[in-house]
Amino acid sequence: MIVPVPEILFAPRQTLDELKAVPGGIGPFILQISAWMSLLTGVILFLDWKTSLGQLVFIYVFFTLFLAAIKLIKALLIHFFAESLGGQGRITRFLVLLSYADMPFHLLLPLGLLFSGSSALYLFPVLIVLSLWSGHLGLTALQAHYGLSWEKSFVAAATPTFFLVLPIFAAFAAVAGFFAGMAILFTQILS
Repeated sequence: MIVPVPEILFAPRQTLDELKAVPGGIGPFILQISAWMSLLTGVILFLDWKTSLGQLVFIYVFFTLFLAAIKLIKALLIHFFAESLGGQGRITRFLVLLSYADMPFHLLLPLGLLFSGSSALYLFPVLIVLSLWSGHLGLTALQAHYGLSWEKSFVAAATPTFFLVLPIFAAFAAVAGFFAGMAILFTQILS
């Protein structure tokens, strides 16, 4: 199967409606991995990091496993909330459609080559734009697969983000509070 790249990027609803009936196979998995590798390579090029081959392989493997775990957890939570809101669908088909949502990250590799070694300030707006574009495609995949309205799709997609992001912020706040308290304690002891 040939992946309809321009159609997914610029006419996602119609294309994802057509793709939801097509068997997934290994193509979406390879597309997902290549998007993550393009993202990581683009960031490395933007920041002009110097790494050895062994370090690069380690970074790629760790990065891929980390993103796969996060994506699976988030997809399971989205599936739960989408079905709770009245949507019907299978998680495996949703993961196949969701793999197409990360296609904009393929653009980071050529942009990293173009802006290699320049200021890292260019990286943040590019990442924000590509993340918003990818989020839009993920929301469209959610709508196409589960048959939900835009509002219900947004709630089903946003709720797991809070479940994943809020505990991380709470952990960072707890660690920061601990170290701030320890600093105050040592300051009092030493003075």
